[in-house]
Amino acid sequence: MKKVFILVSMIAMLQAVLAQPETVHAFLAHGSTVNNVYAAFGQPFYEQISSADYEVAYSVAQAQIISNEITDEVCANVDYNKNGFNIPAPHAVGTVINETAYEVHGHDLGYDLMNTLVLTVNPTYEITKNETYAGSFPMGPDGVTPIHEGTNVFNLTTVKGCDSIVTIIATHCPGTVMDADNTTYNTVAVAGYCWTRENLSTTHYAEFTTSGQTQGGEVASMIYSSVTRPDEAANLATYGRLYTWAAATGTIDGTKPYVQGICPCGWHIPTVAEIEALYEIPADDLRSTDLWITPNTNTNASGFTSLPAGFYDPDLYRFEDMGAITYYWSDVNPSAAGSTTALKIPYYCDHIEIVTRPAAAGYSVRCVMDH
Repeated sequence: MKKVFILVSMIAMLQAVLAQPETVHAFLAHGSTVNNVYAAFGQPFYEQISSADYEVAYSVAQAQIISNEITDEVCANVDYNKNGFNIPAPHAVGTVINETAYEVHGHDLGYDLMNTLVLTVNPTYEITKNETYAGSFPMGPDGVTPIHEGTNVFNLTTVKGCDSIVTIIATHCPGTVMDADNTTYNTVAVAGYCWTRENLSTTHYAEFTTSGQTQGGEVASMIYSSVTRPDEAANLATYGRLYTWAAATGTIDGTKPYVQGICPCGWHIPTVAEIEALYEIPADDLRSTDLWITPNTNTNASGFTSLPAGFYDPDLYRFEDMGAITYYWSDVNPSAAGSTTALKIPYYCDHIEIVTRPAAAGYSVRCVMDH
């Protein structure tokens, strides 16, 4: 994990209060007016008169403001109390701290200062990051400490007197997982989550778990079958089964953080956020290198191994597009129109698509491990 720190510069626009005119004492010499009027700008000025020959006159001088720019640094969670300022923390990085006017300070040489503060705010990081990994334990950000499954806290190098902490919640992605029919699936860590690497083929719900629903019992499912792809046994072995949204999710318990559905215990139907995380990965890196329409440039670099399982169209009452497209259900409840959200990976797109489709359609299911 590379350590990157960004120092955010902030200019505090401090509006000075102009000094009010003060009564000052000037004098006339031998009854004649002279041009040298003595006055300290913004400050009362008194001249000791030693002779009765002088007349004392009164006049007013406007304060002279001298602009002074101060450049300094402060940590985001520390009060700034230097150079005459009193700016309480926390400092709002990138915005004006506040619009309060600051009184000018008289100077003993006879002028007032308007201090403009250019303040670099060095942030104090406290980052929480979820990491999913497969295989042996990786090294931590210091390159030495191993990350074990669970919560790991690291104190990063102090920058400009501001300490930084990163909390890594590490989740181990197991090599395999078993469904209710004792079918074993390989797993893969992709975009921070642990996914099943094959499409589900189970015909039964797993037992109820605290991470989601499900009820025991048989799952309604479909096996792809068409004039061009009539071998159902081969289709099932390669692509798994297709499920309606209701079959995939079962009876949802809204008090649980995930929808377990037909997934194994400790796994769930993907959320939209988990699907969206795949968008940063090119579709070529998500698709398997074989079975798709050729020619293709698929690399499966992510290991996700998306297969072109096709789908069941409830409006046309037929299976379509094996070899060209695949859909995966999300956990989003259907709308009043009976449509819900799915992940779409066609052969012709550079990235995944998140689409709205009929809940009665038959799509594939991939599961994500609870986290």
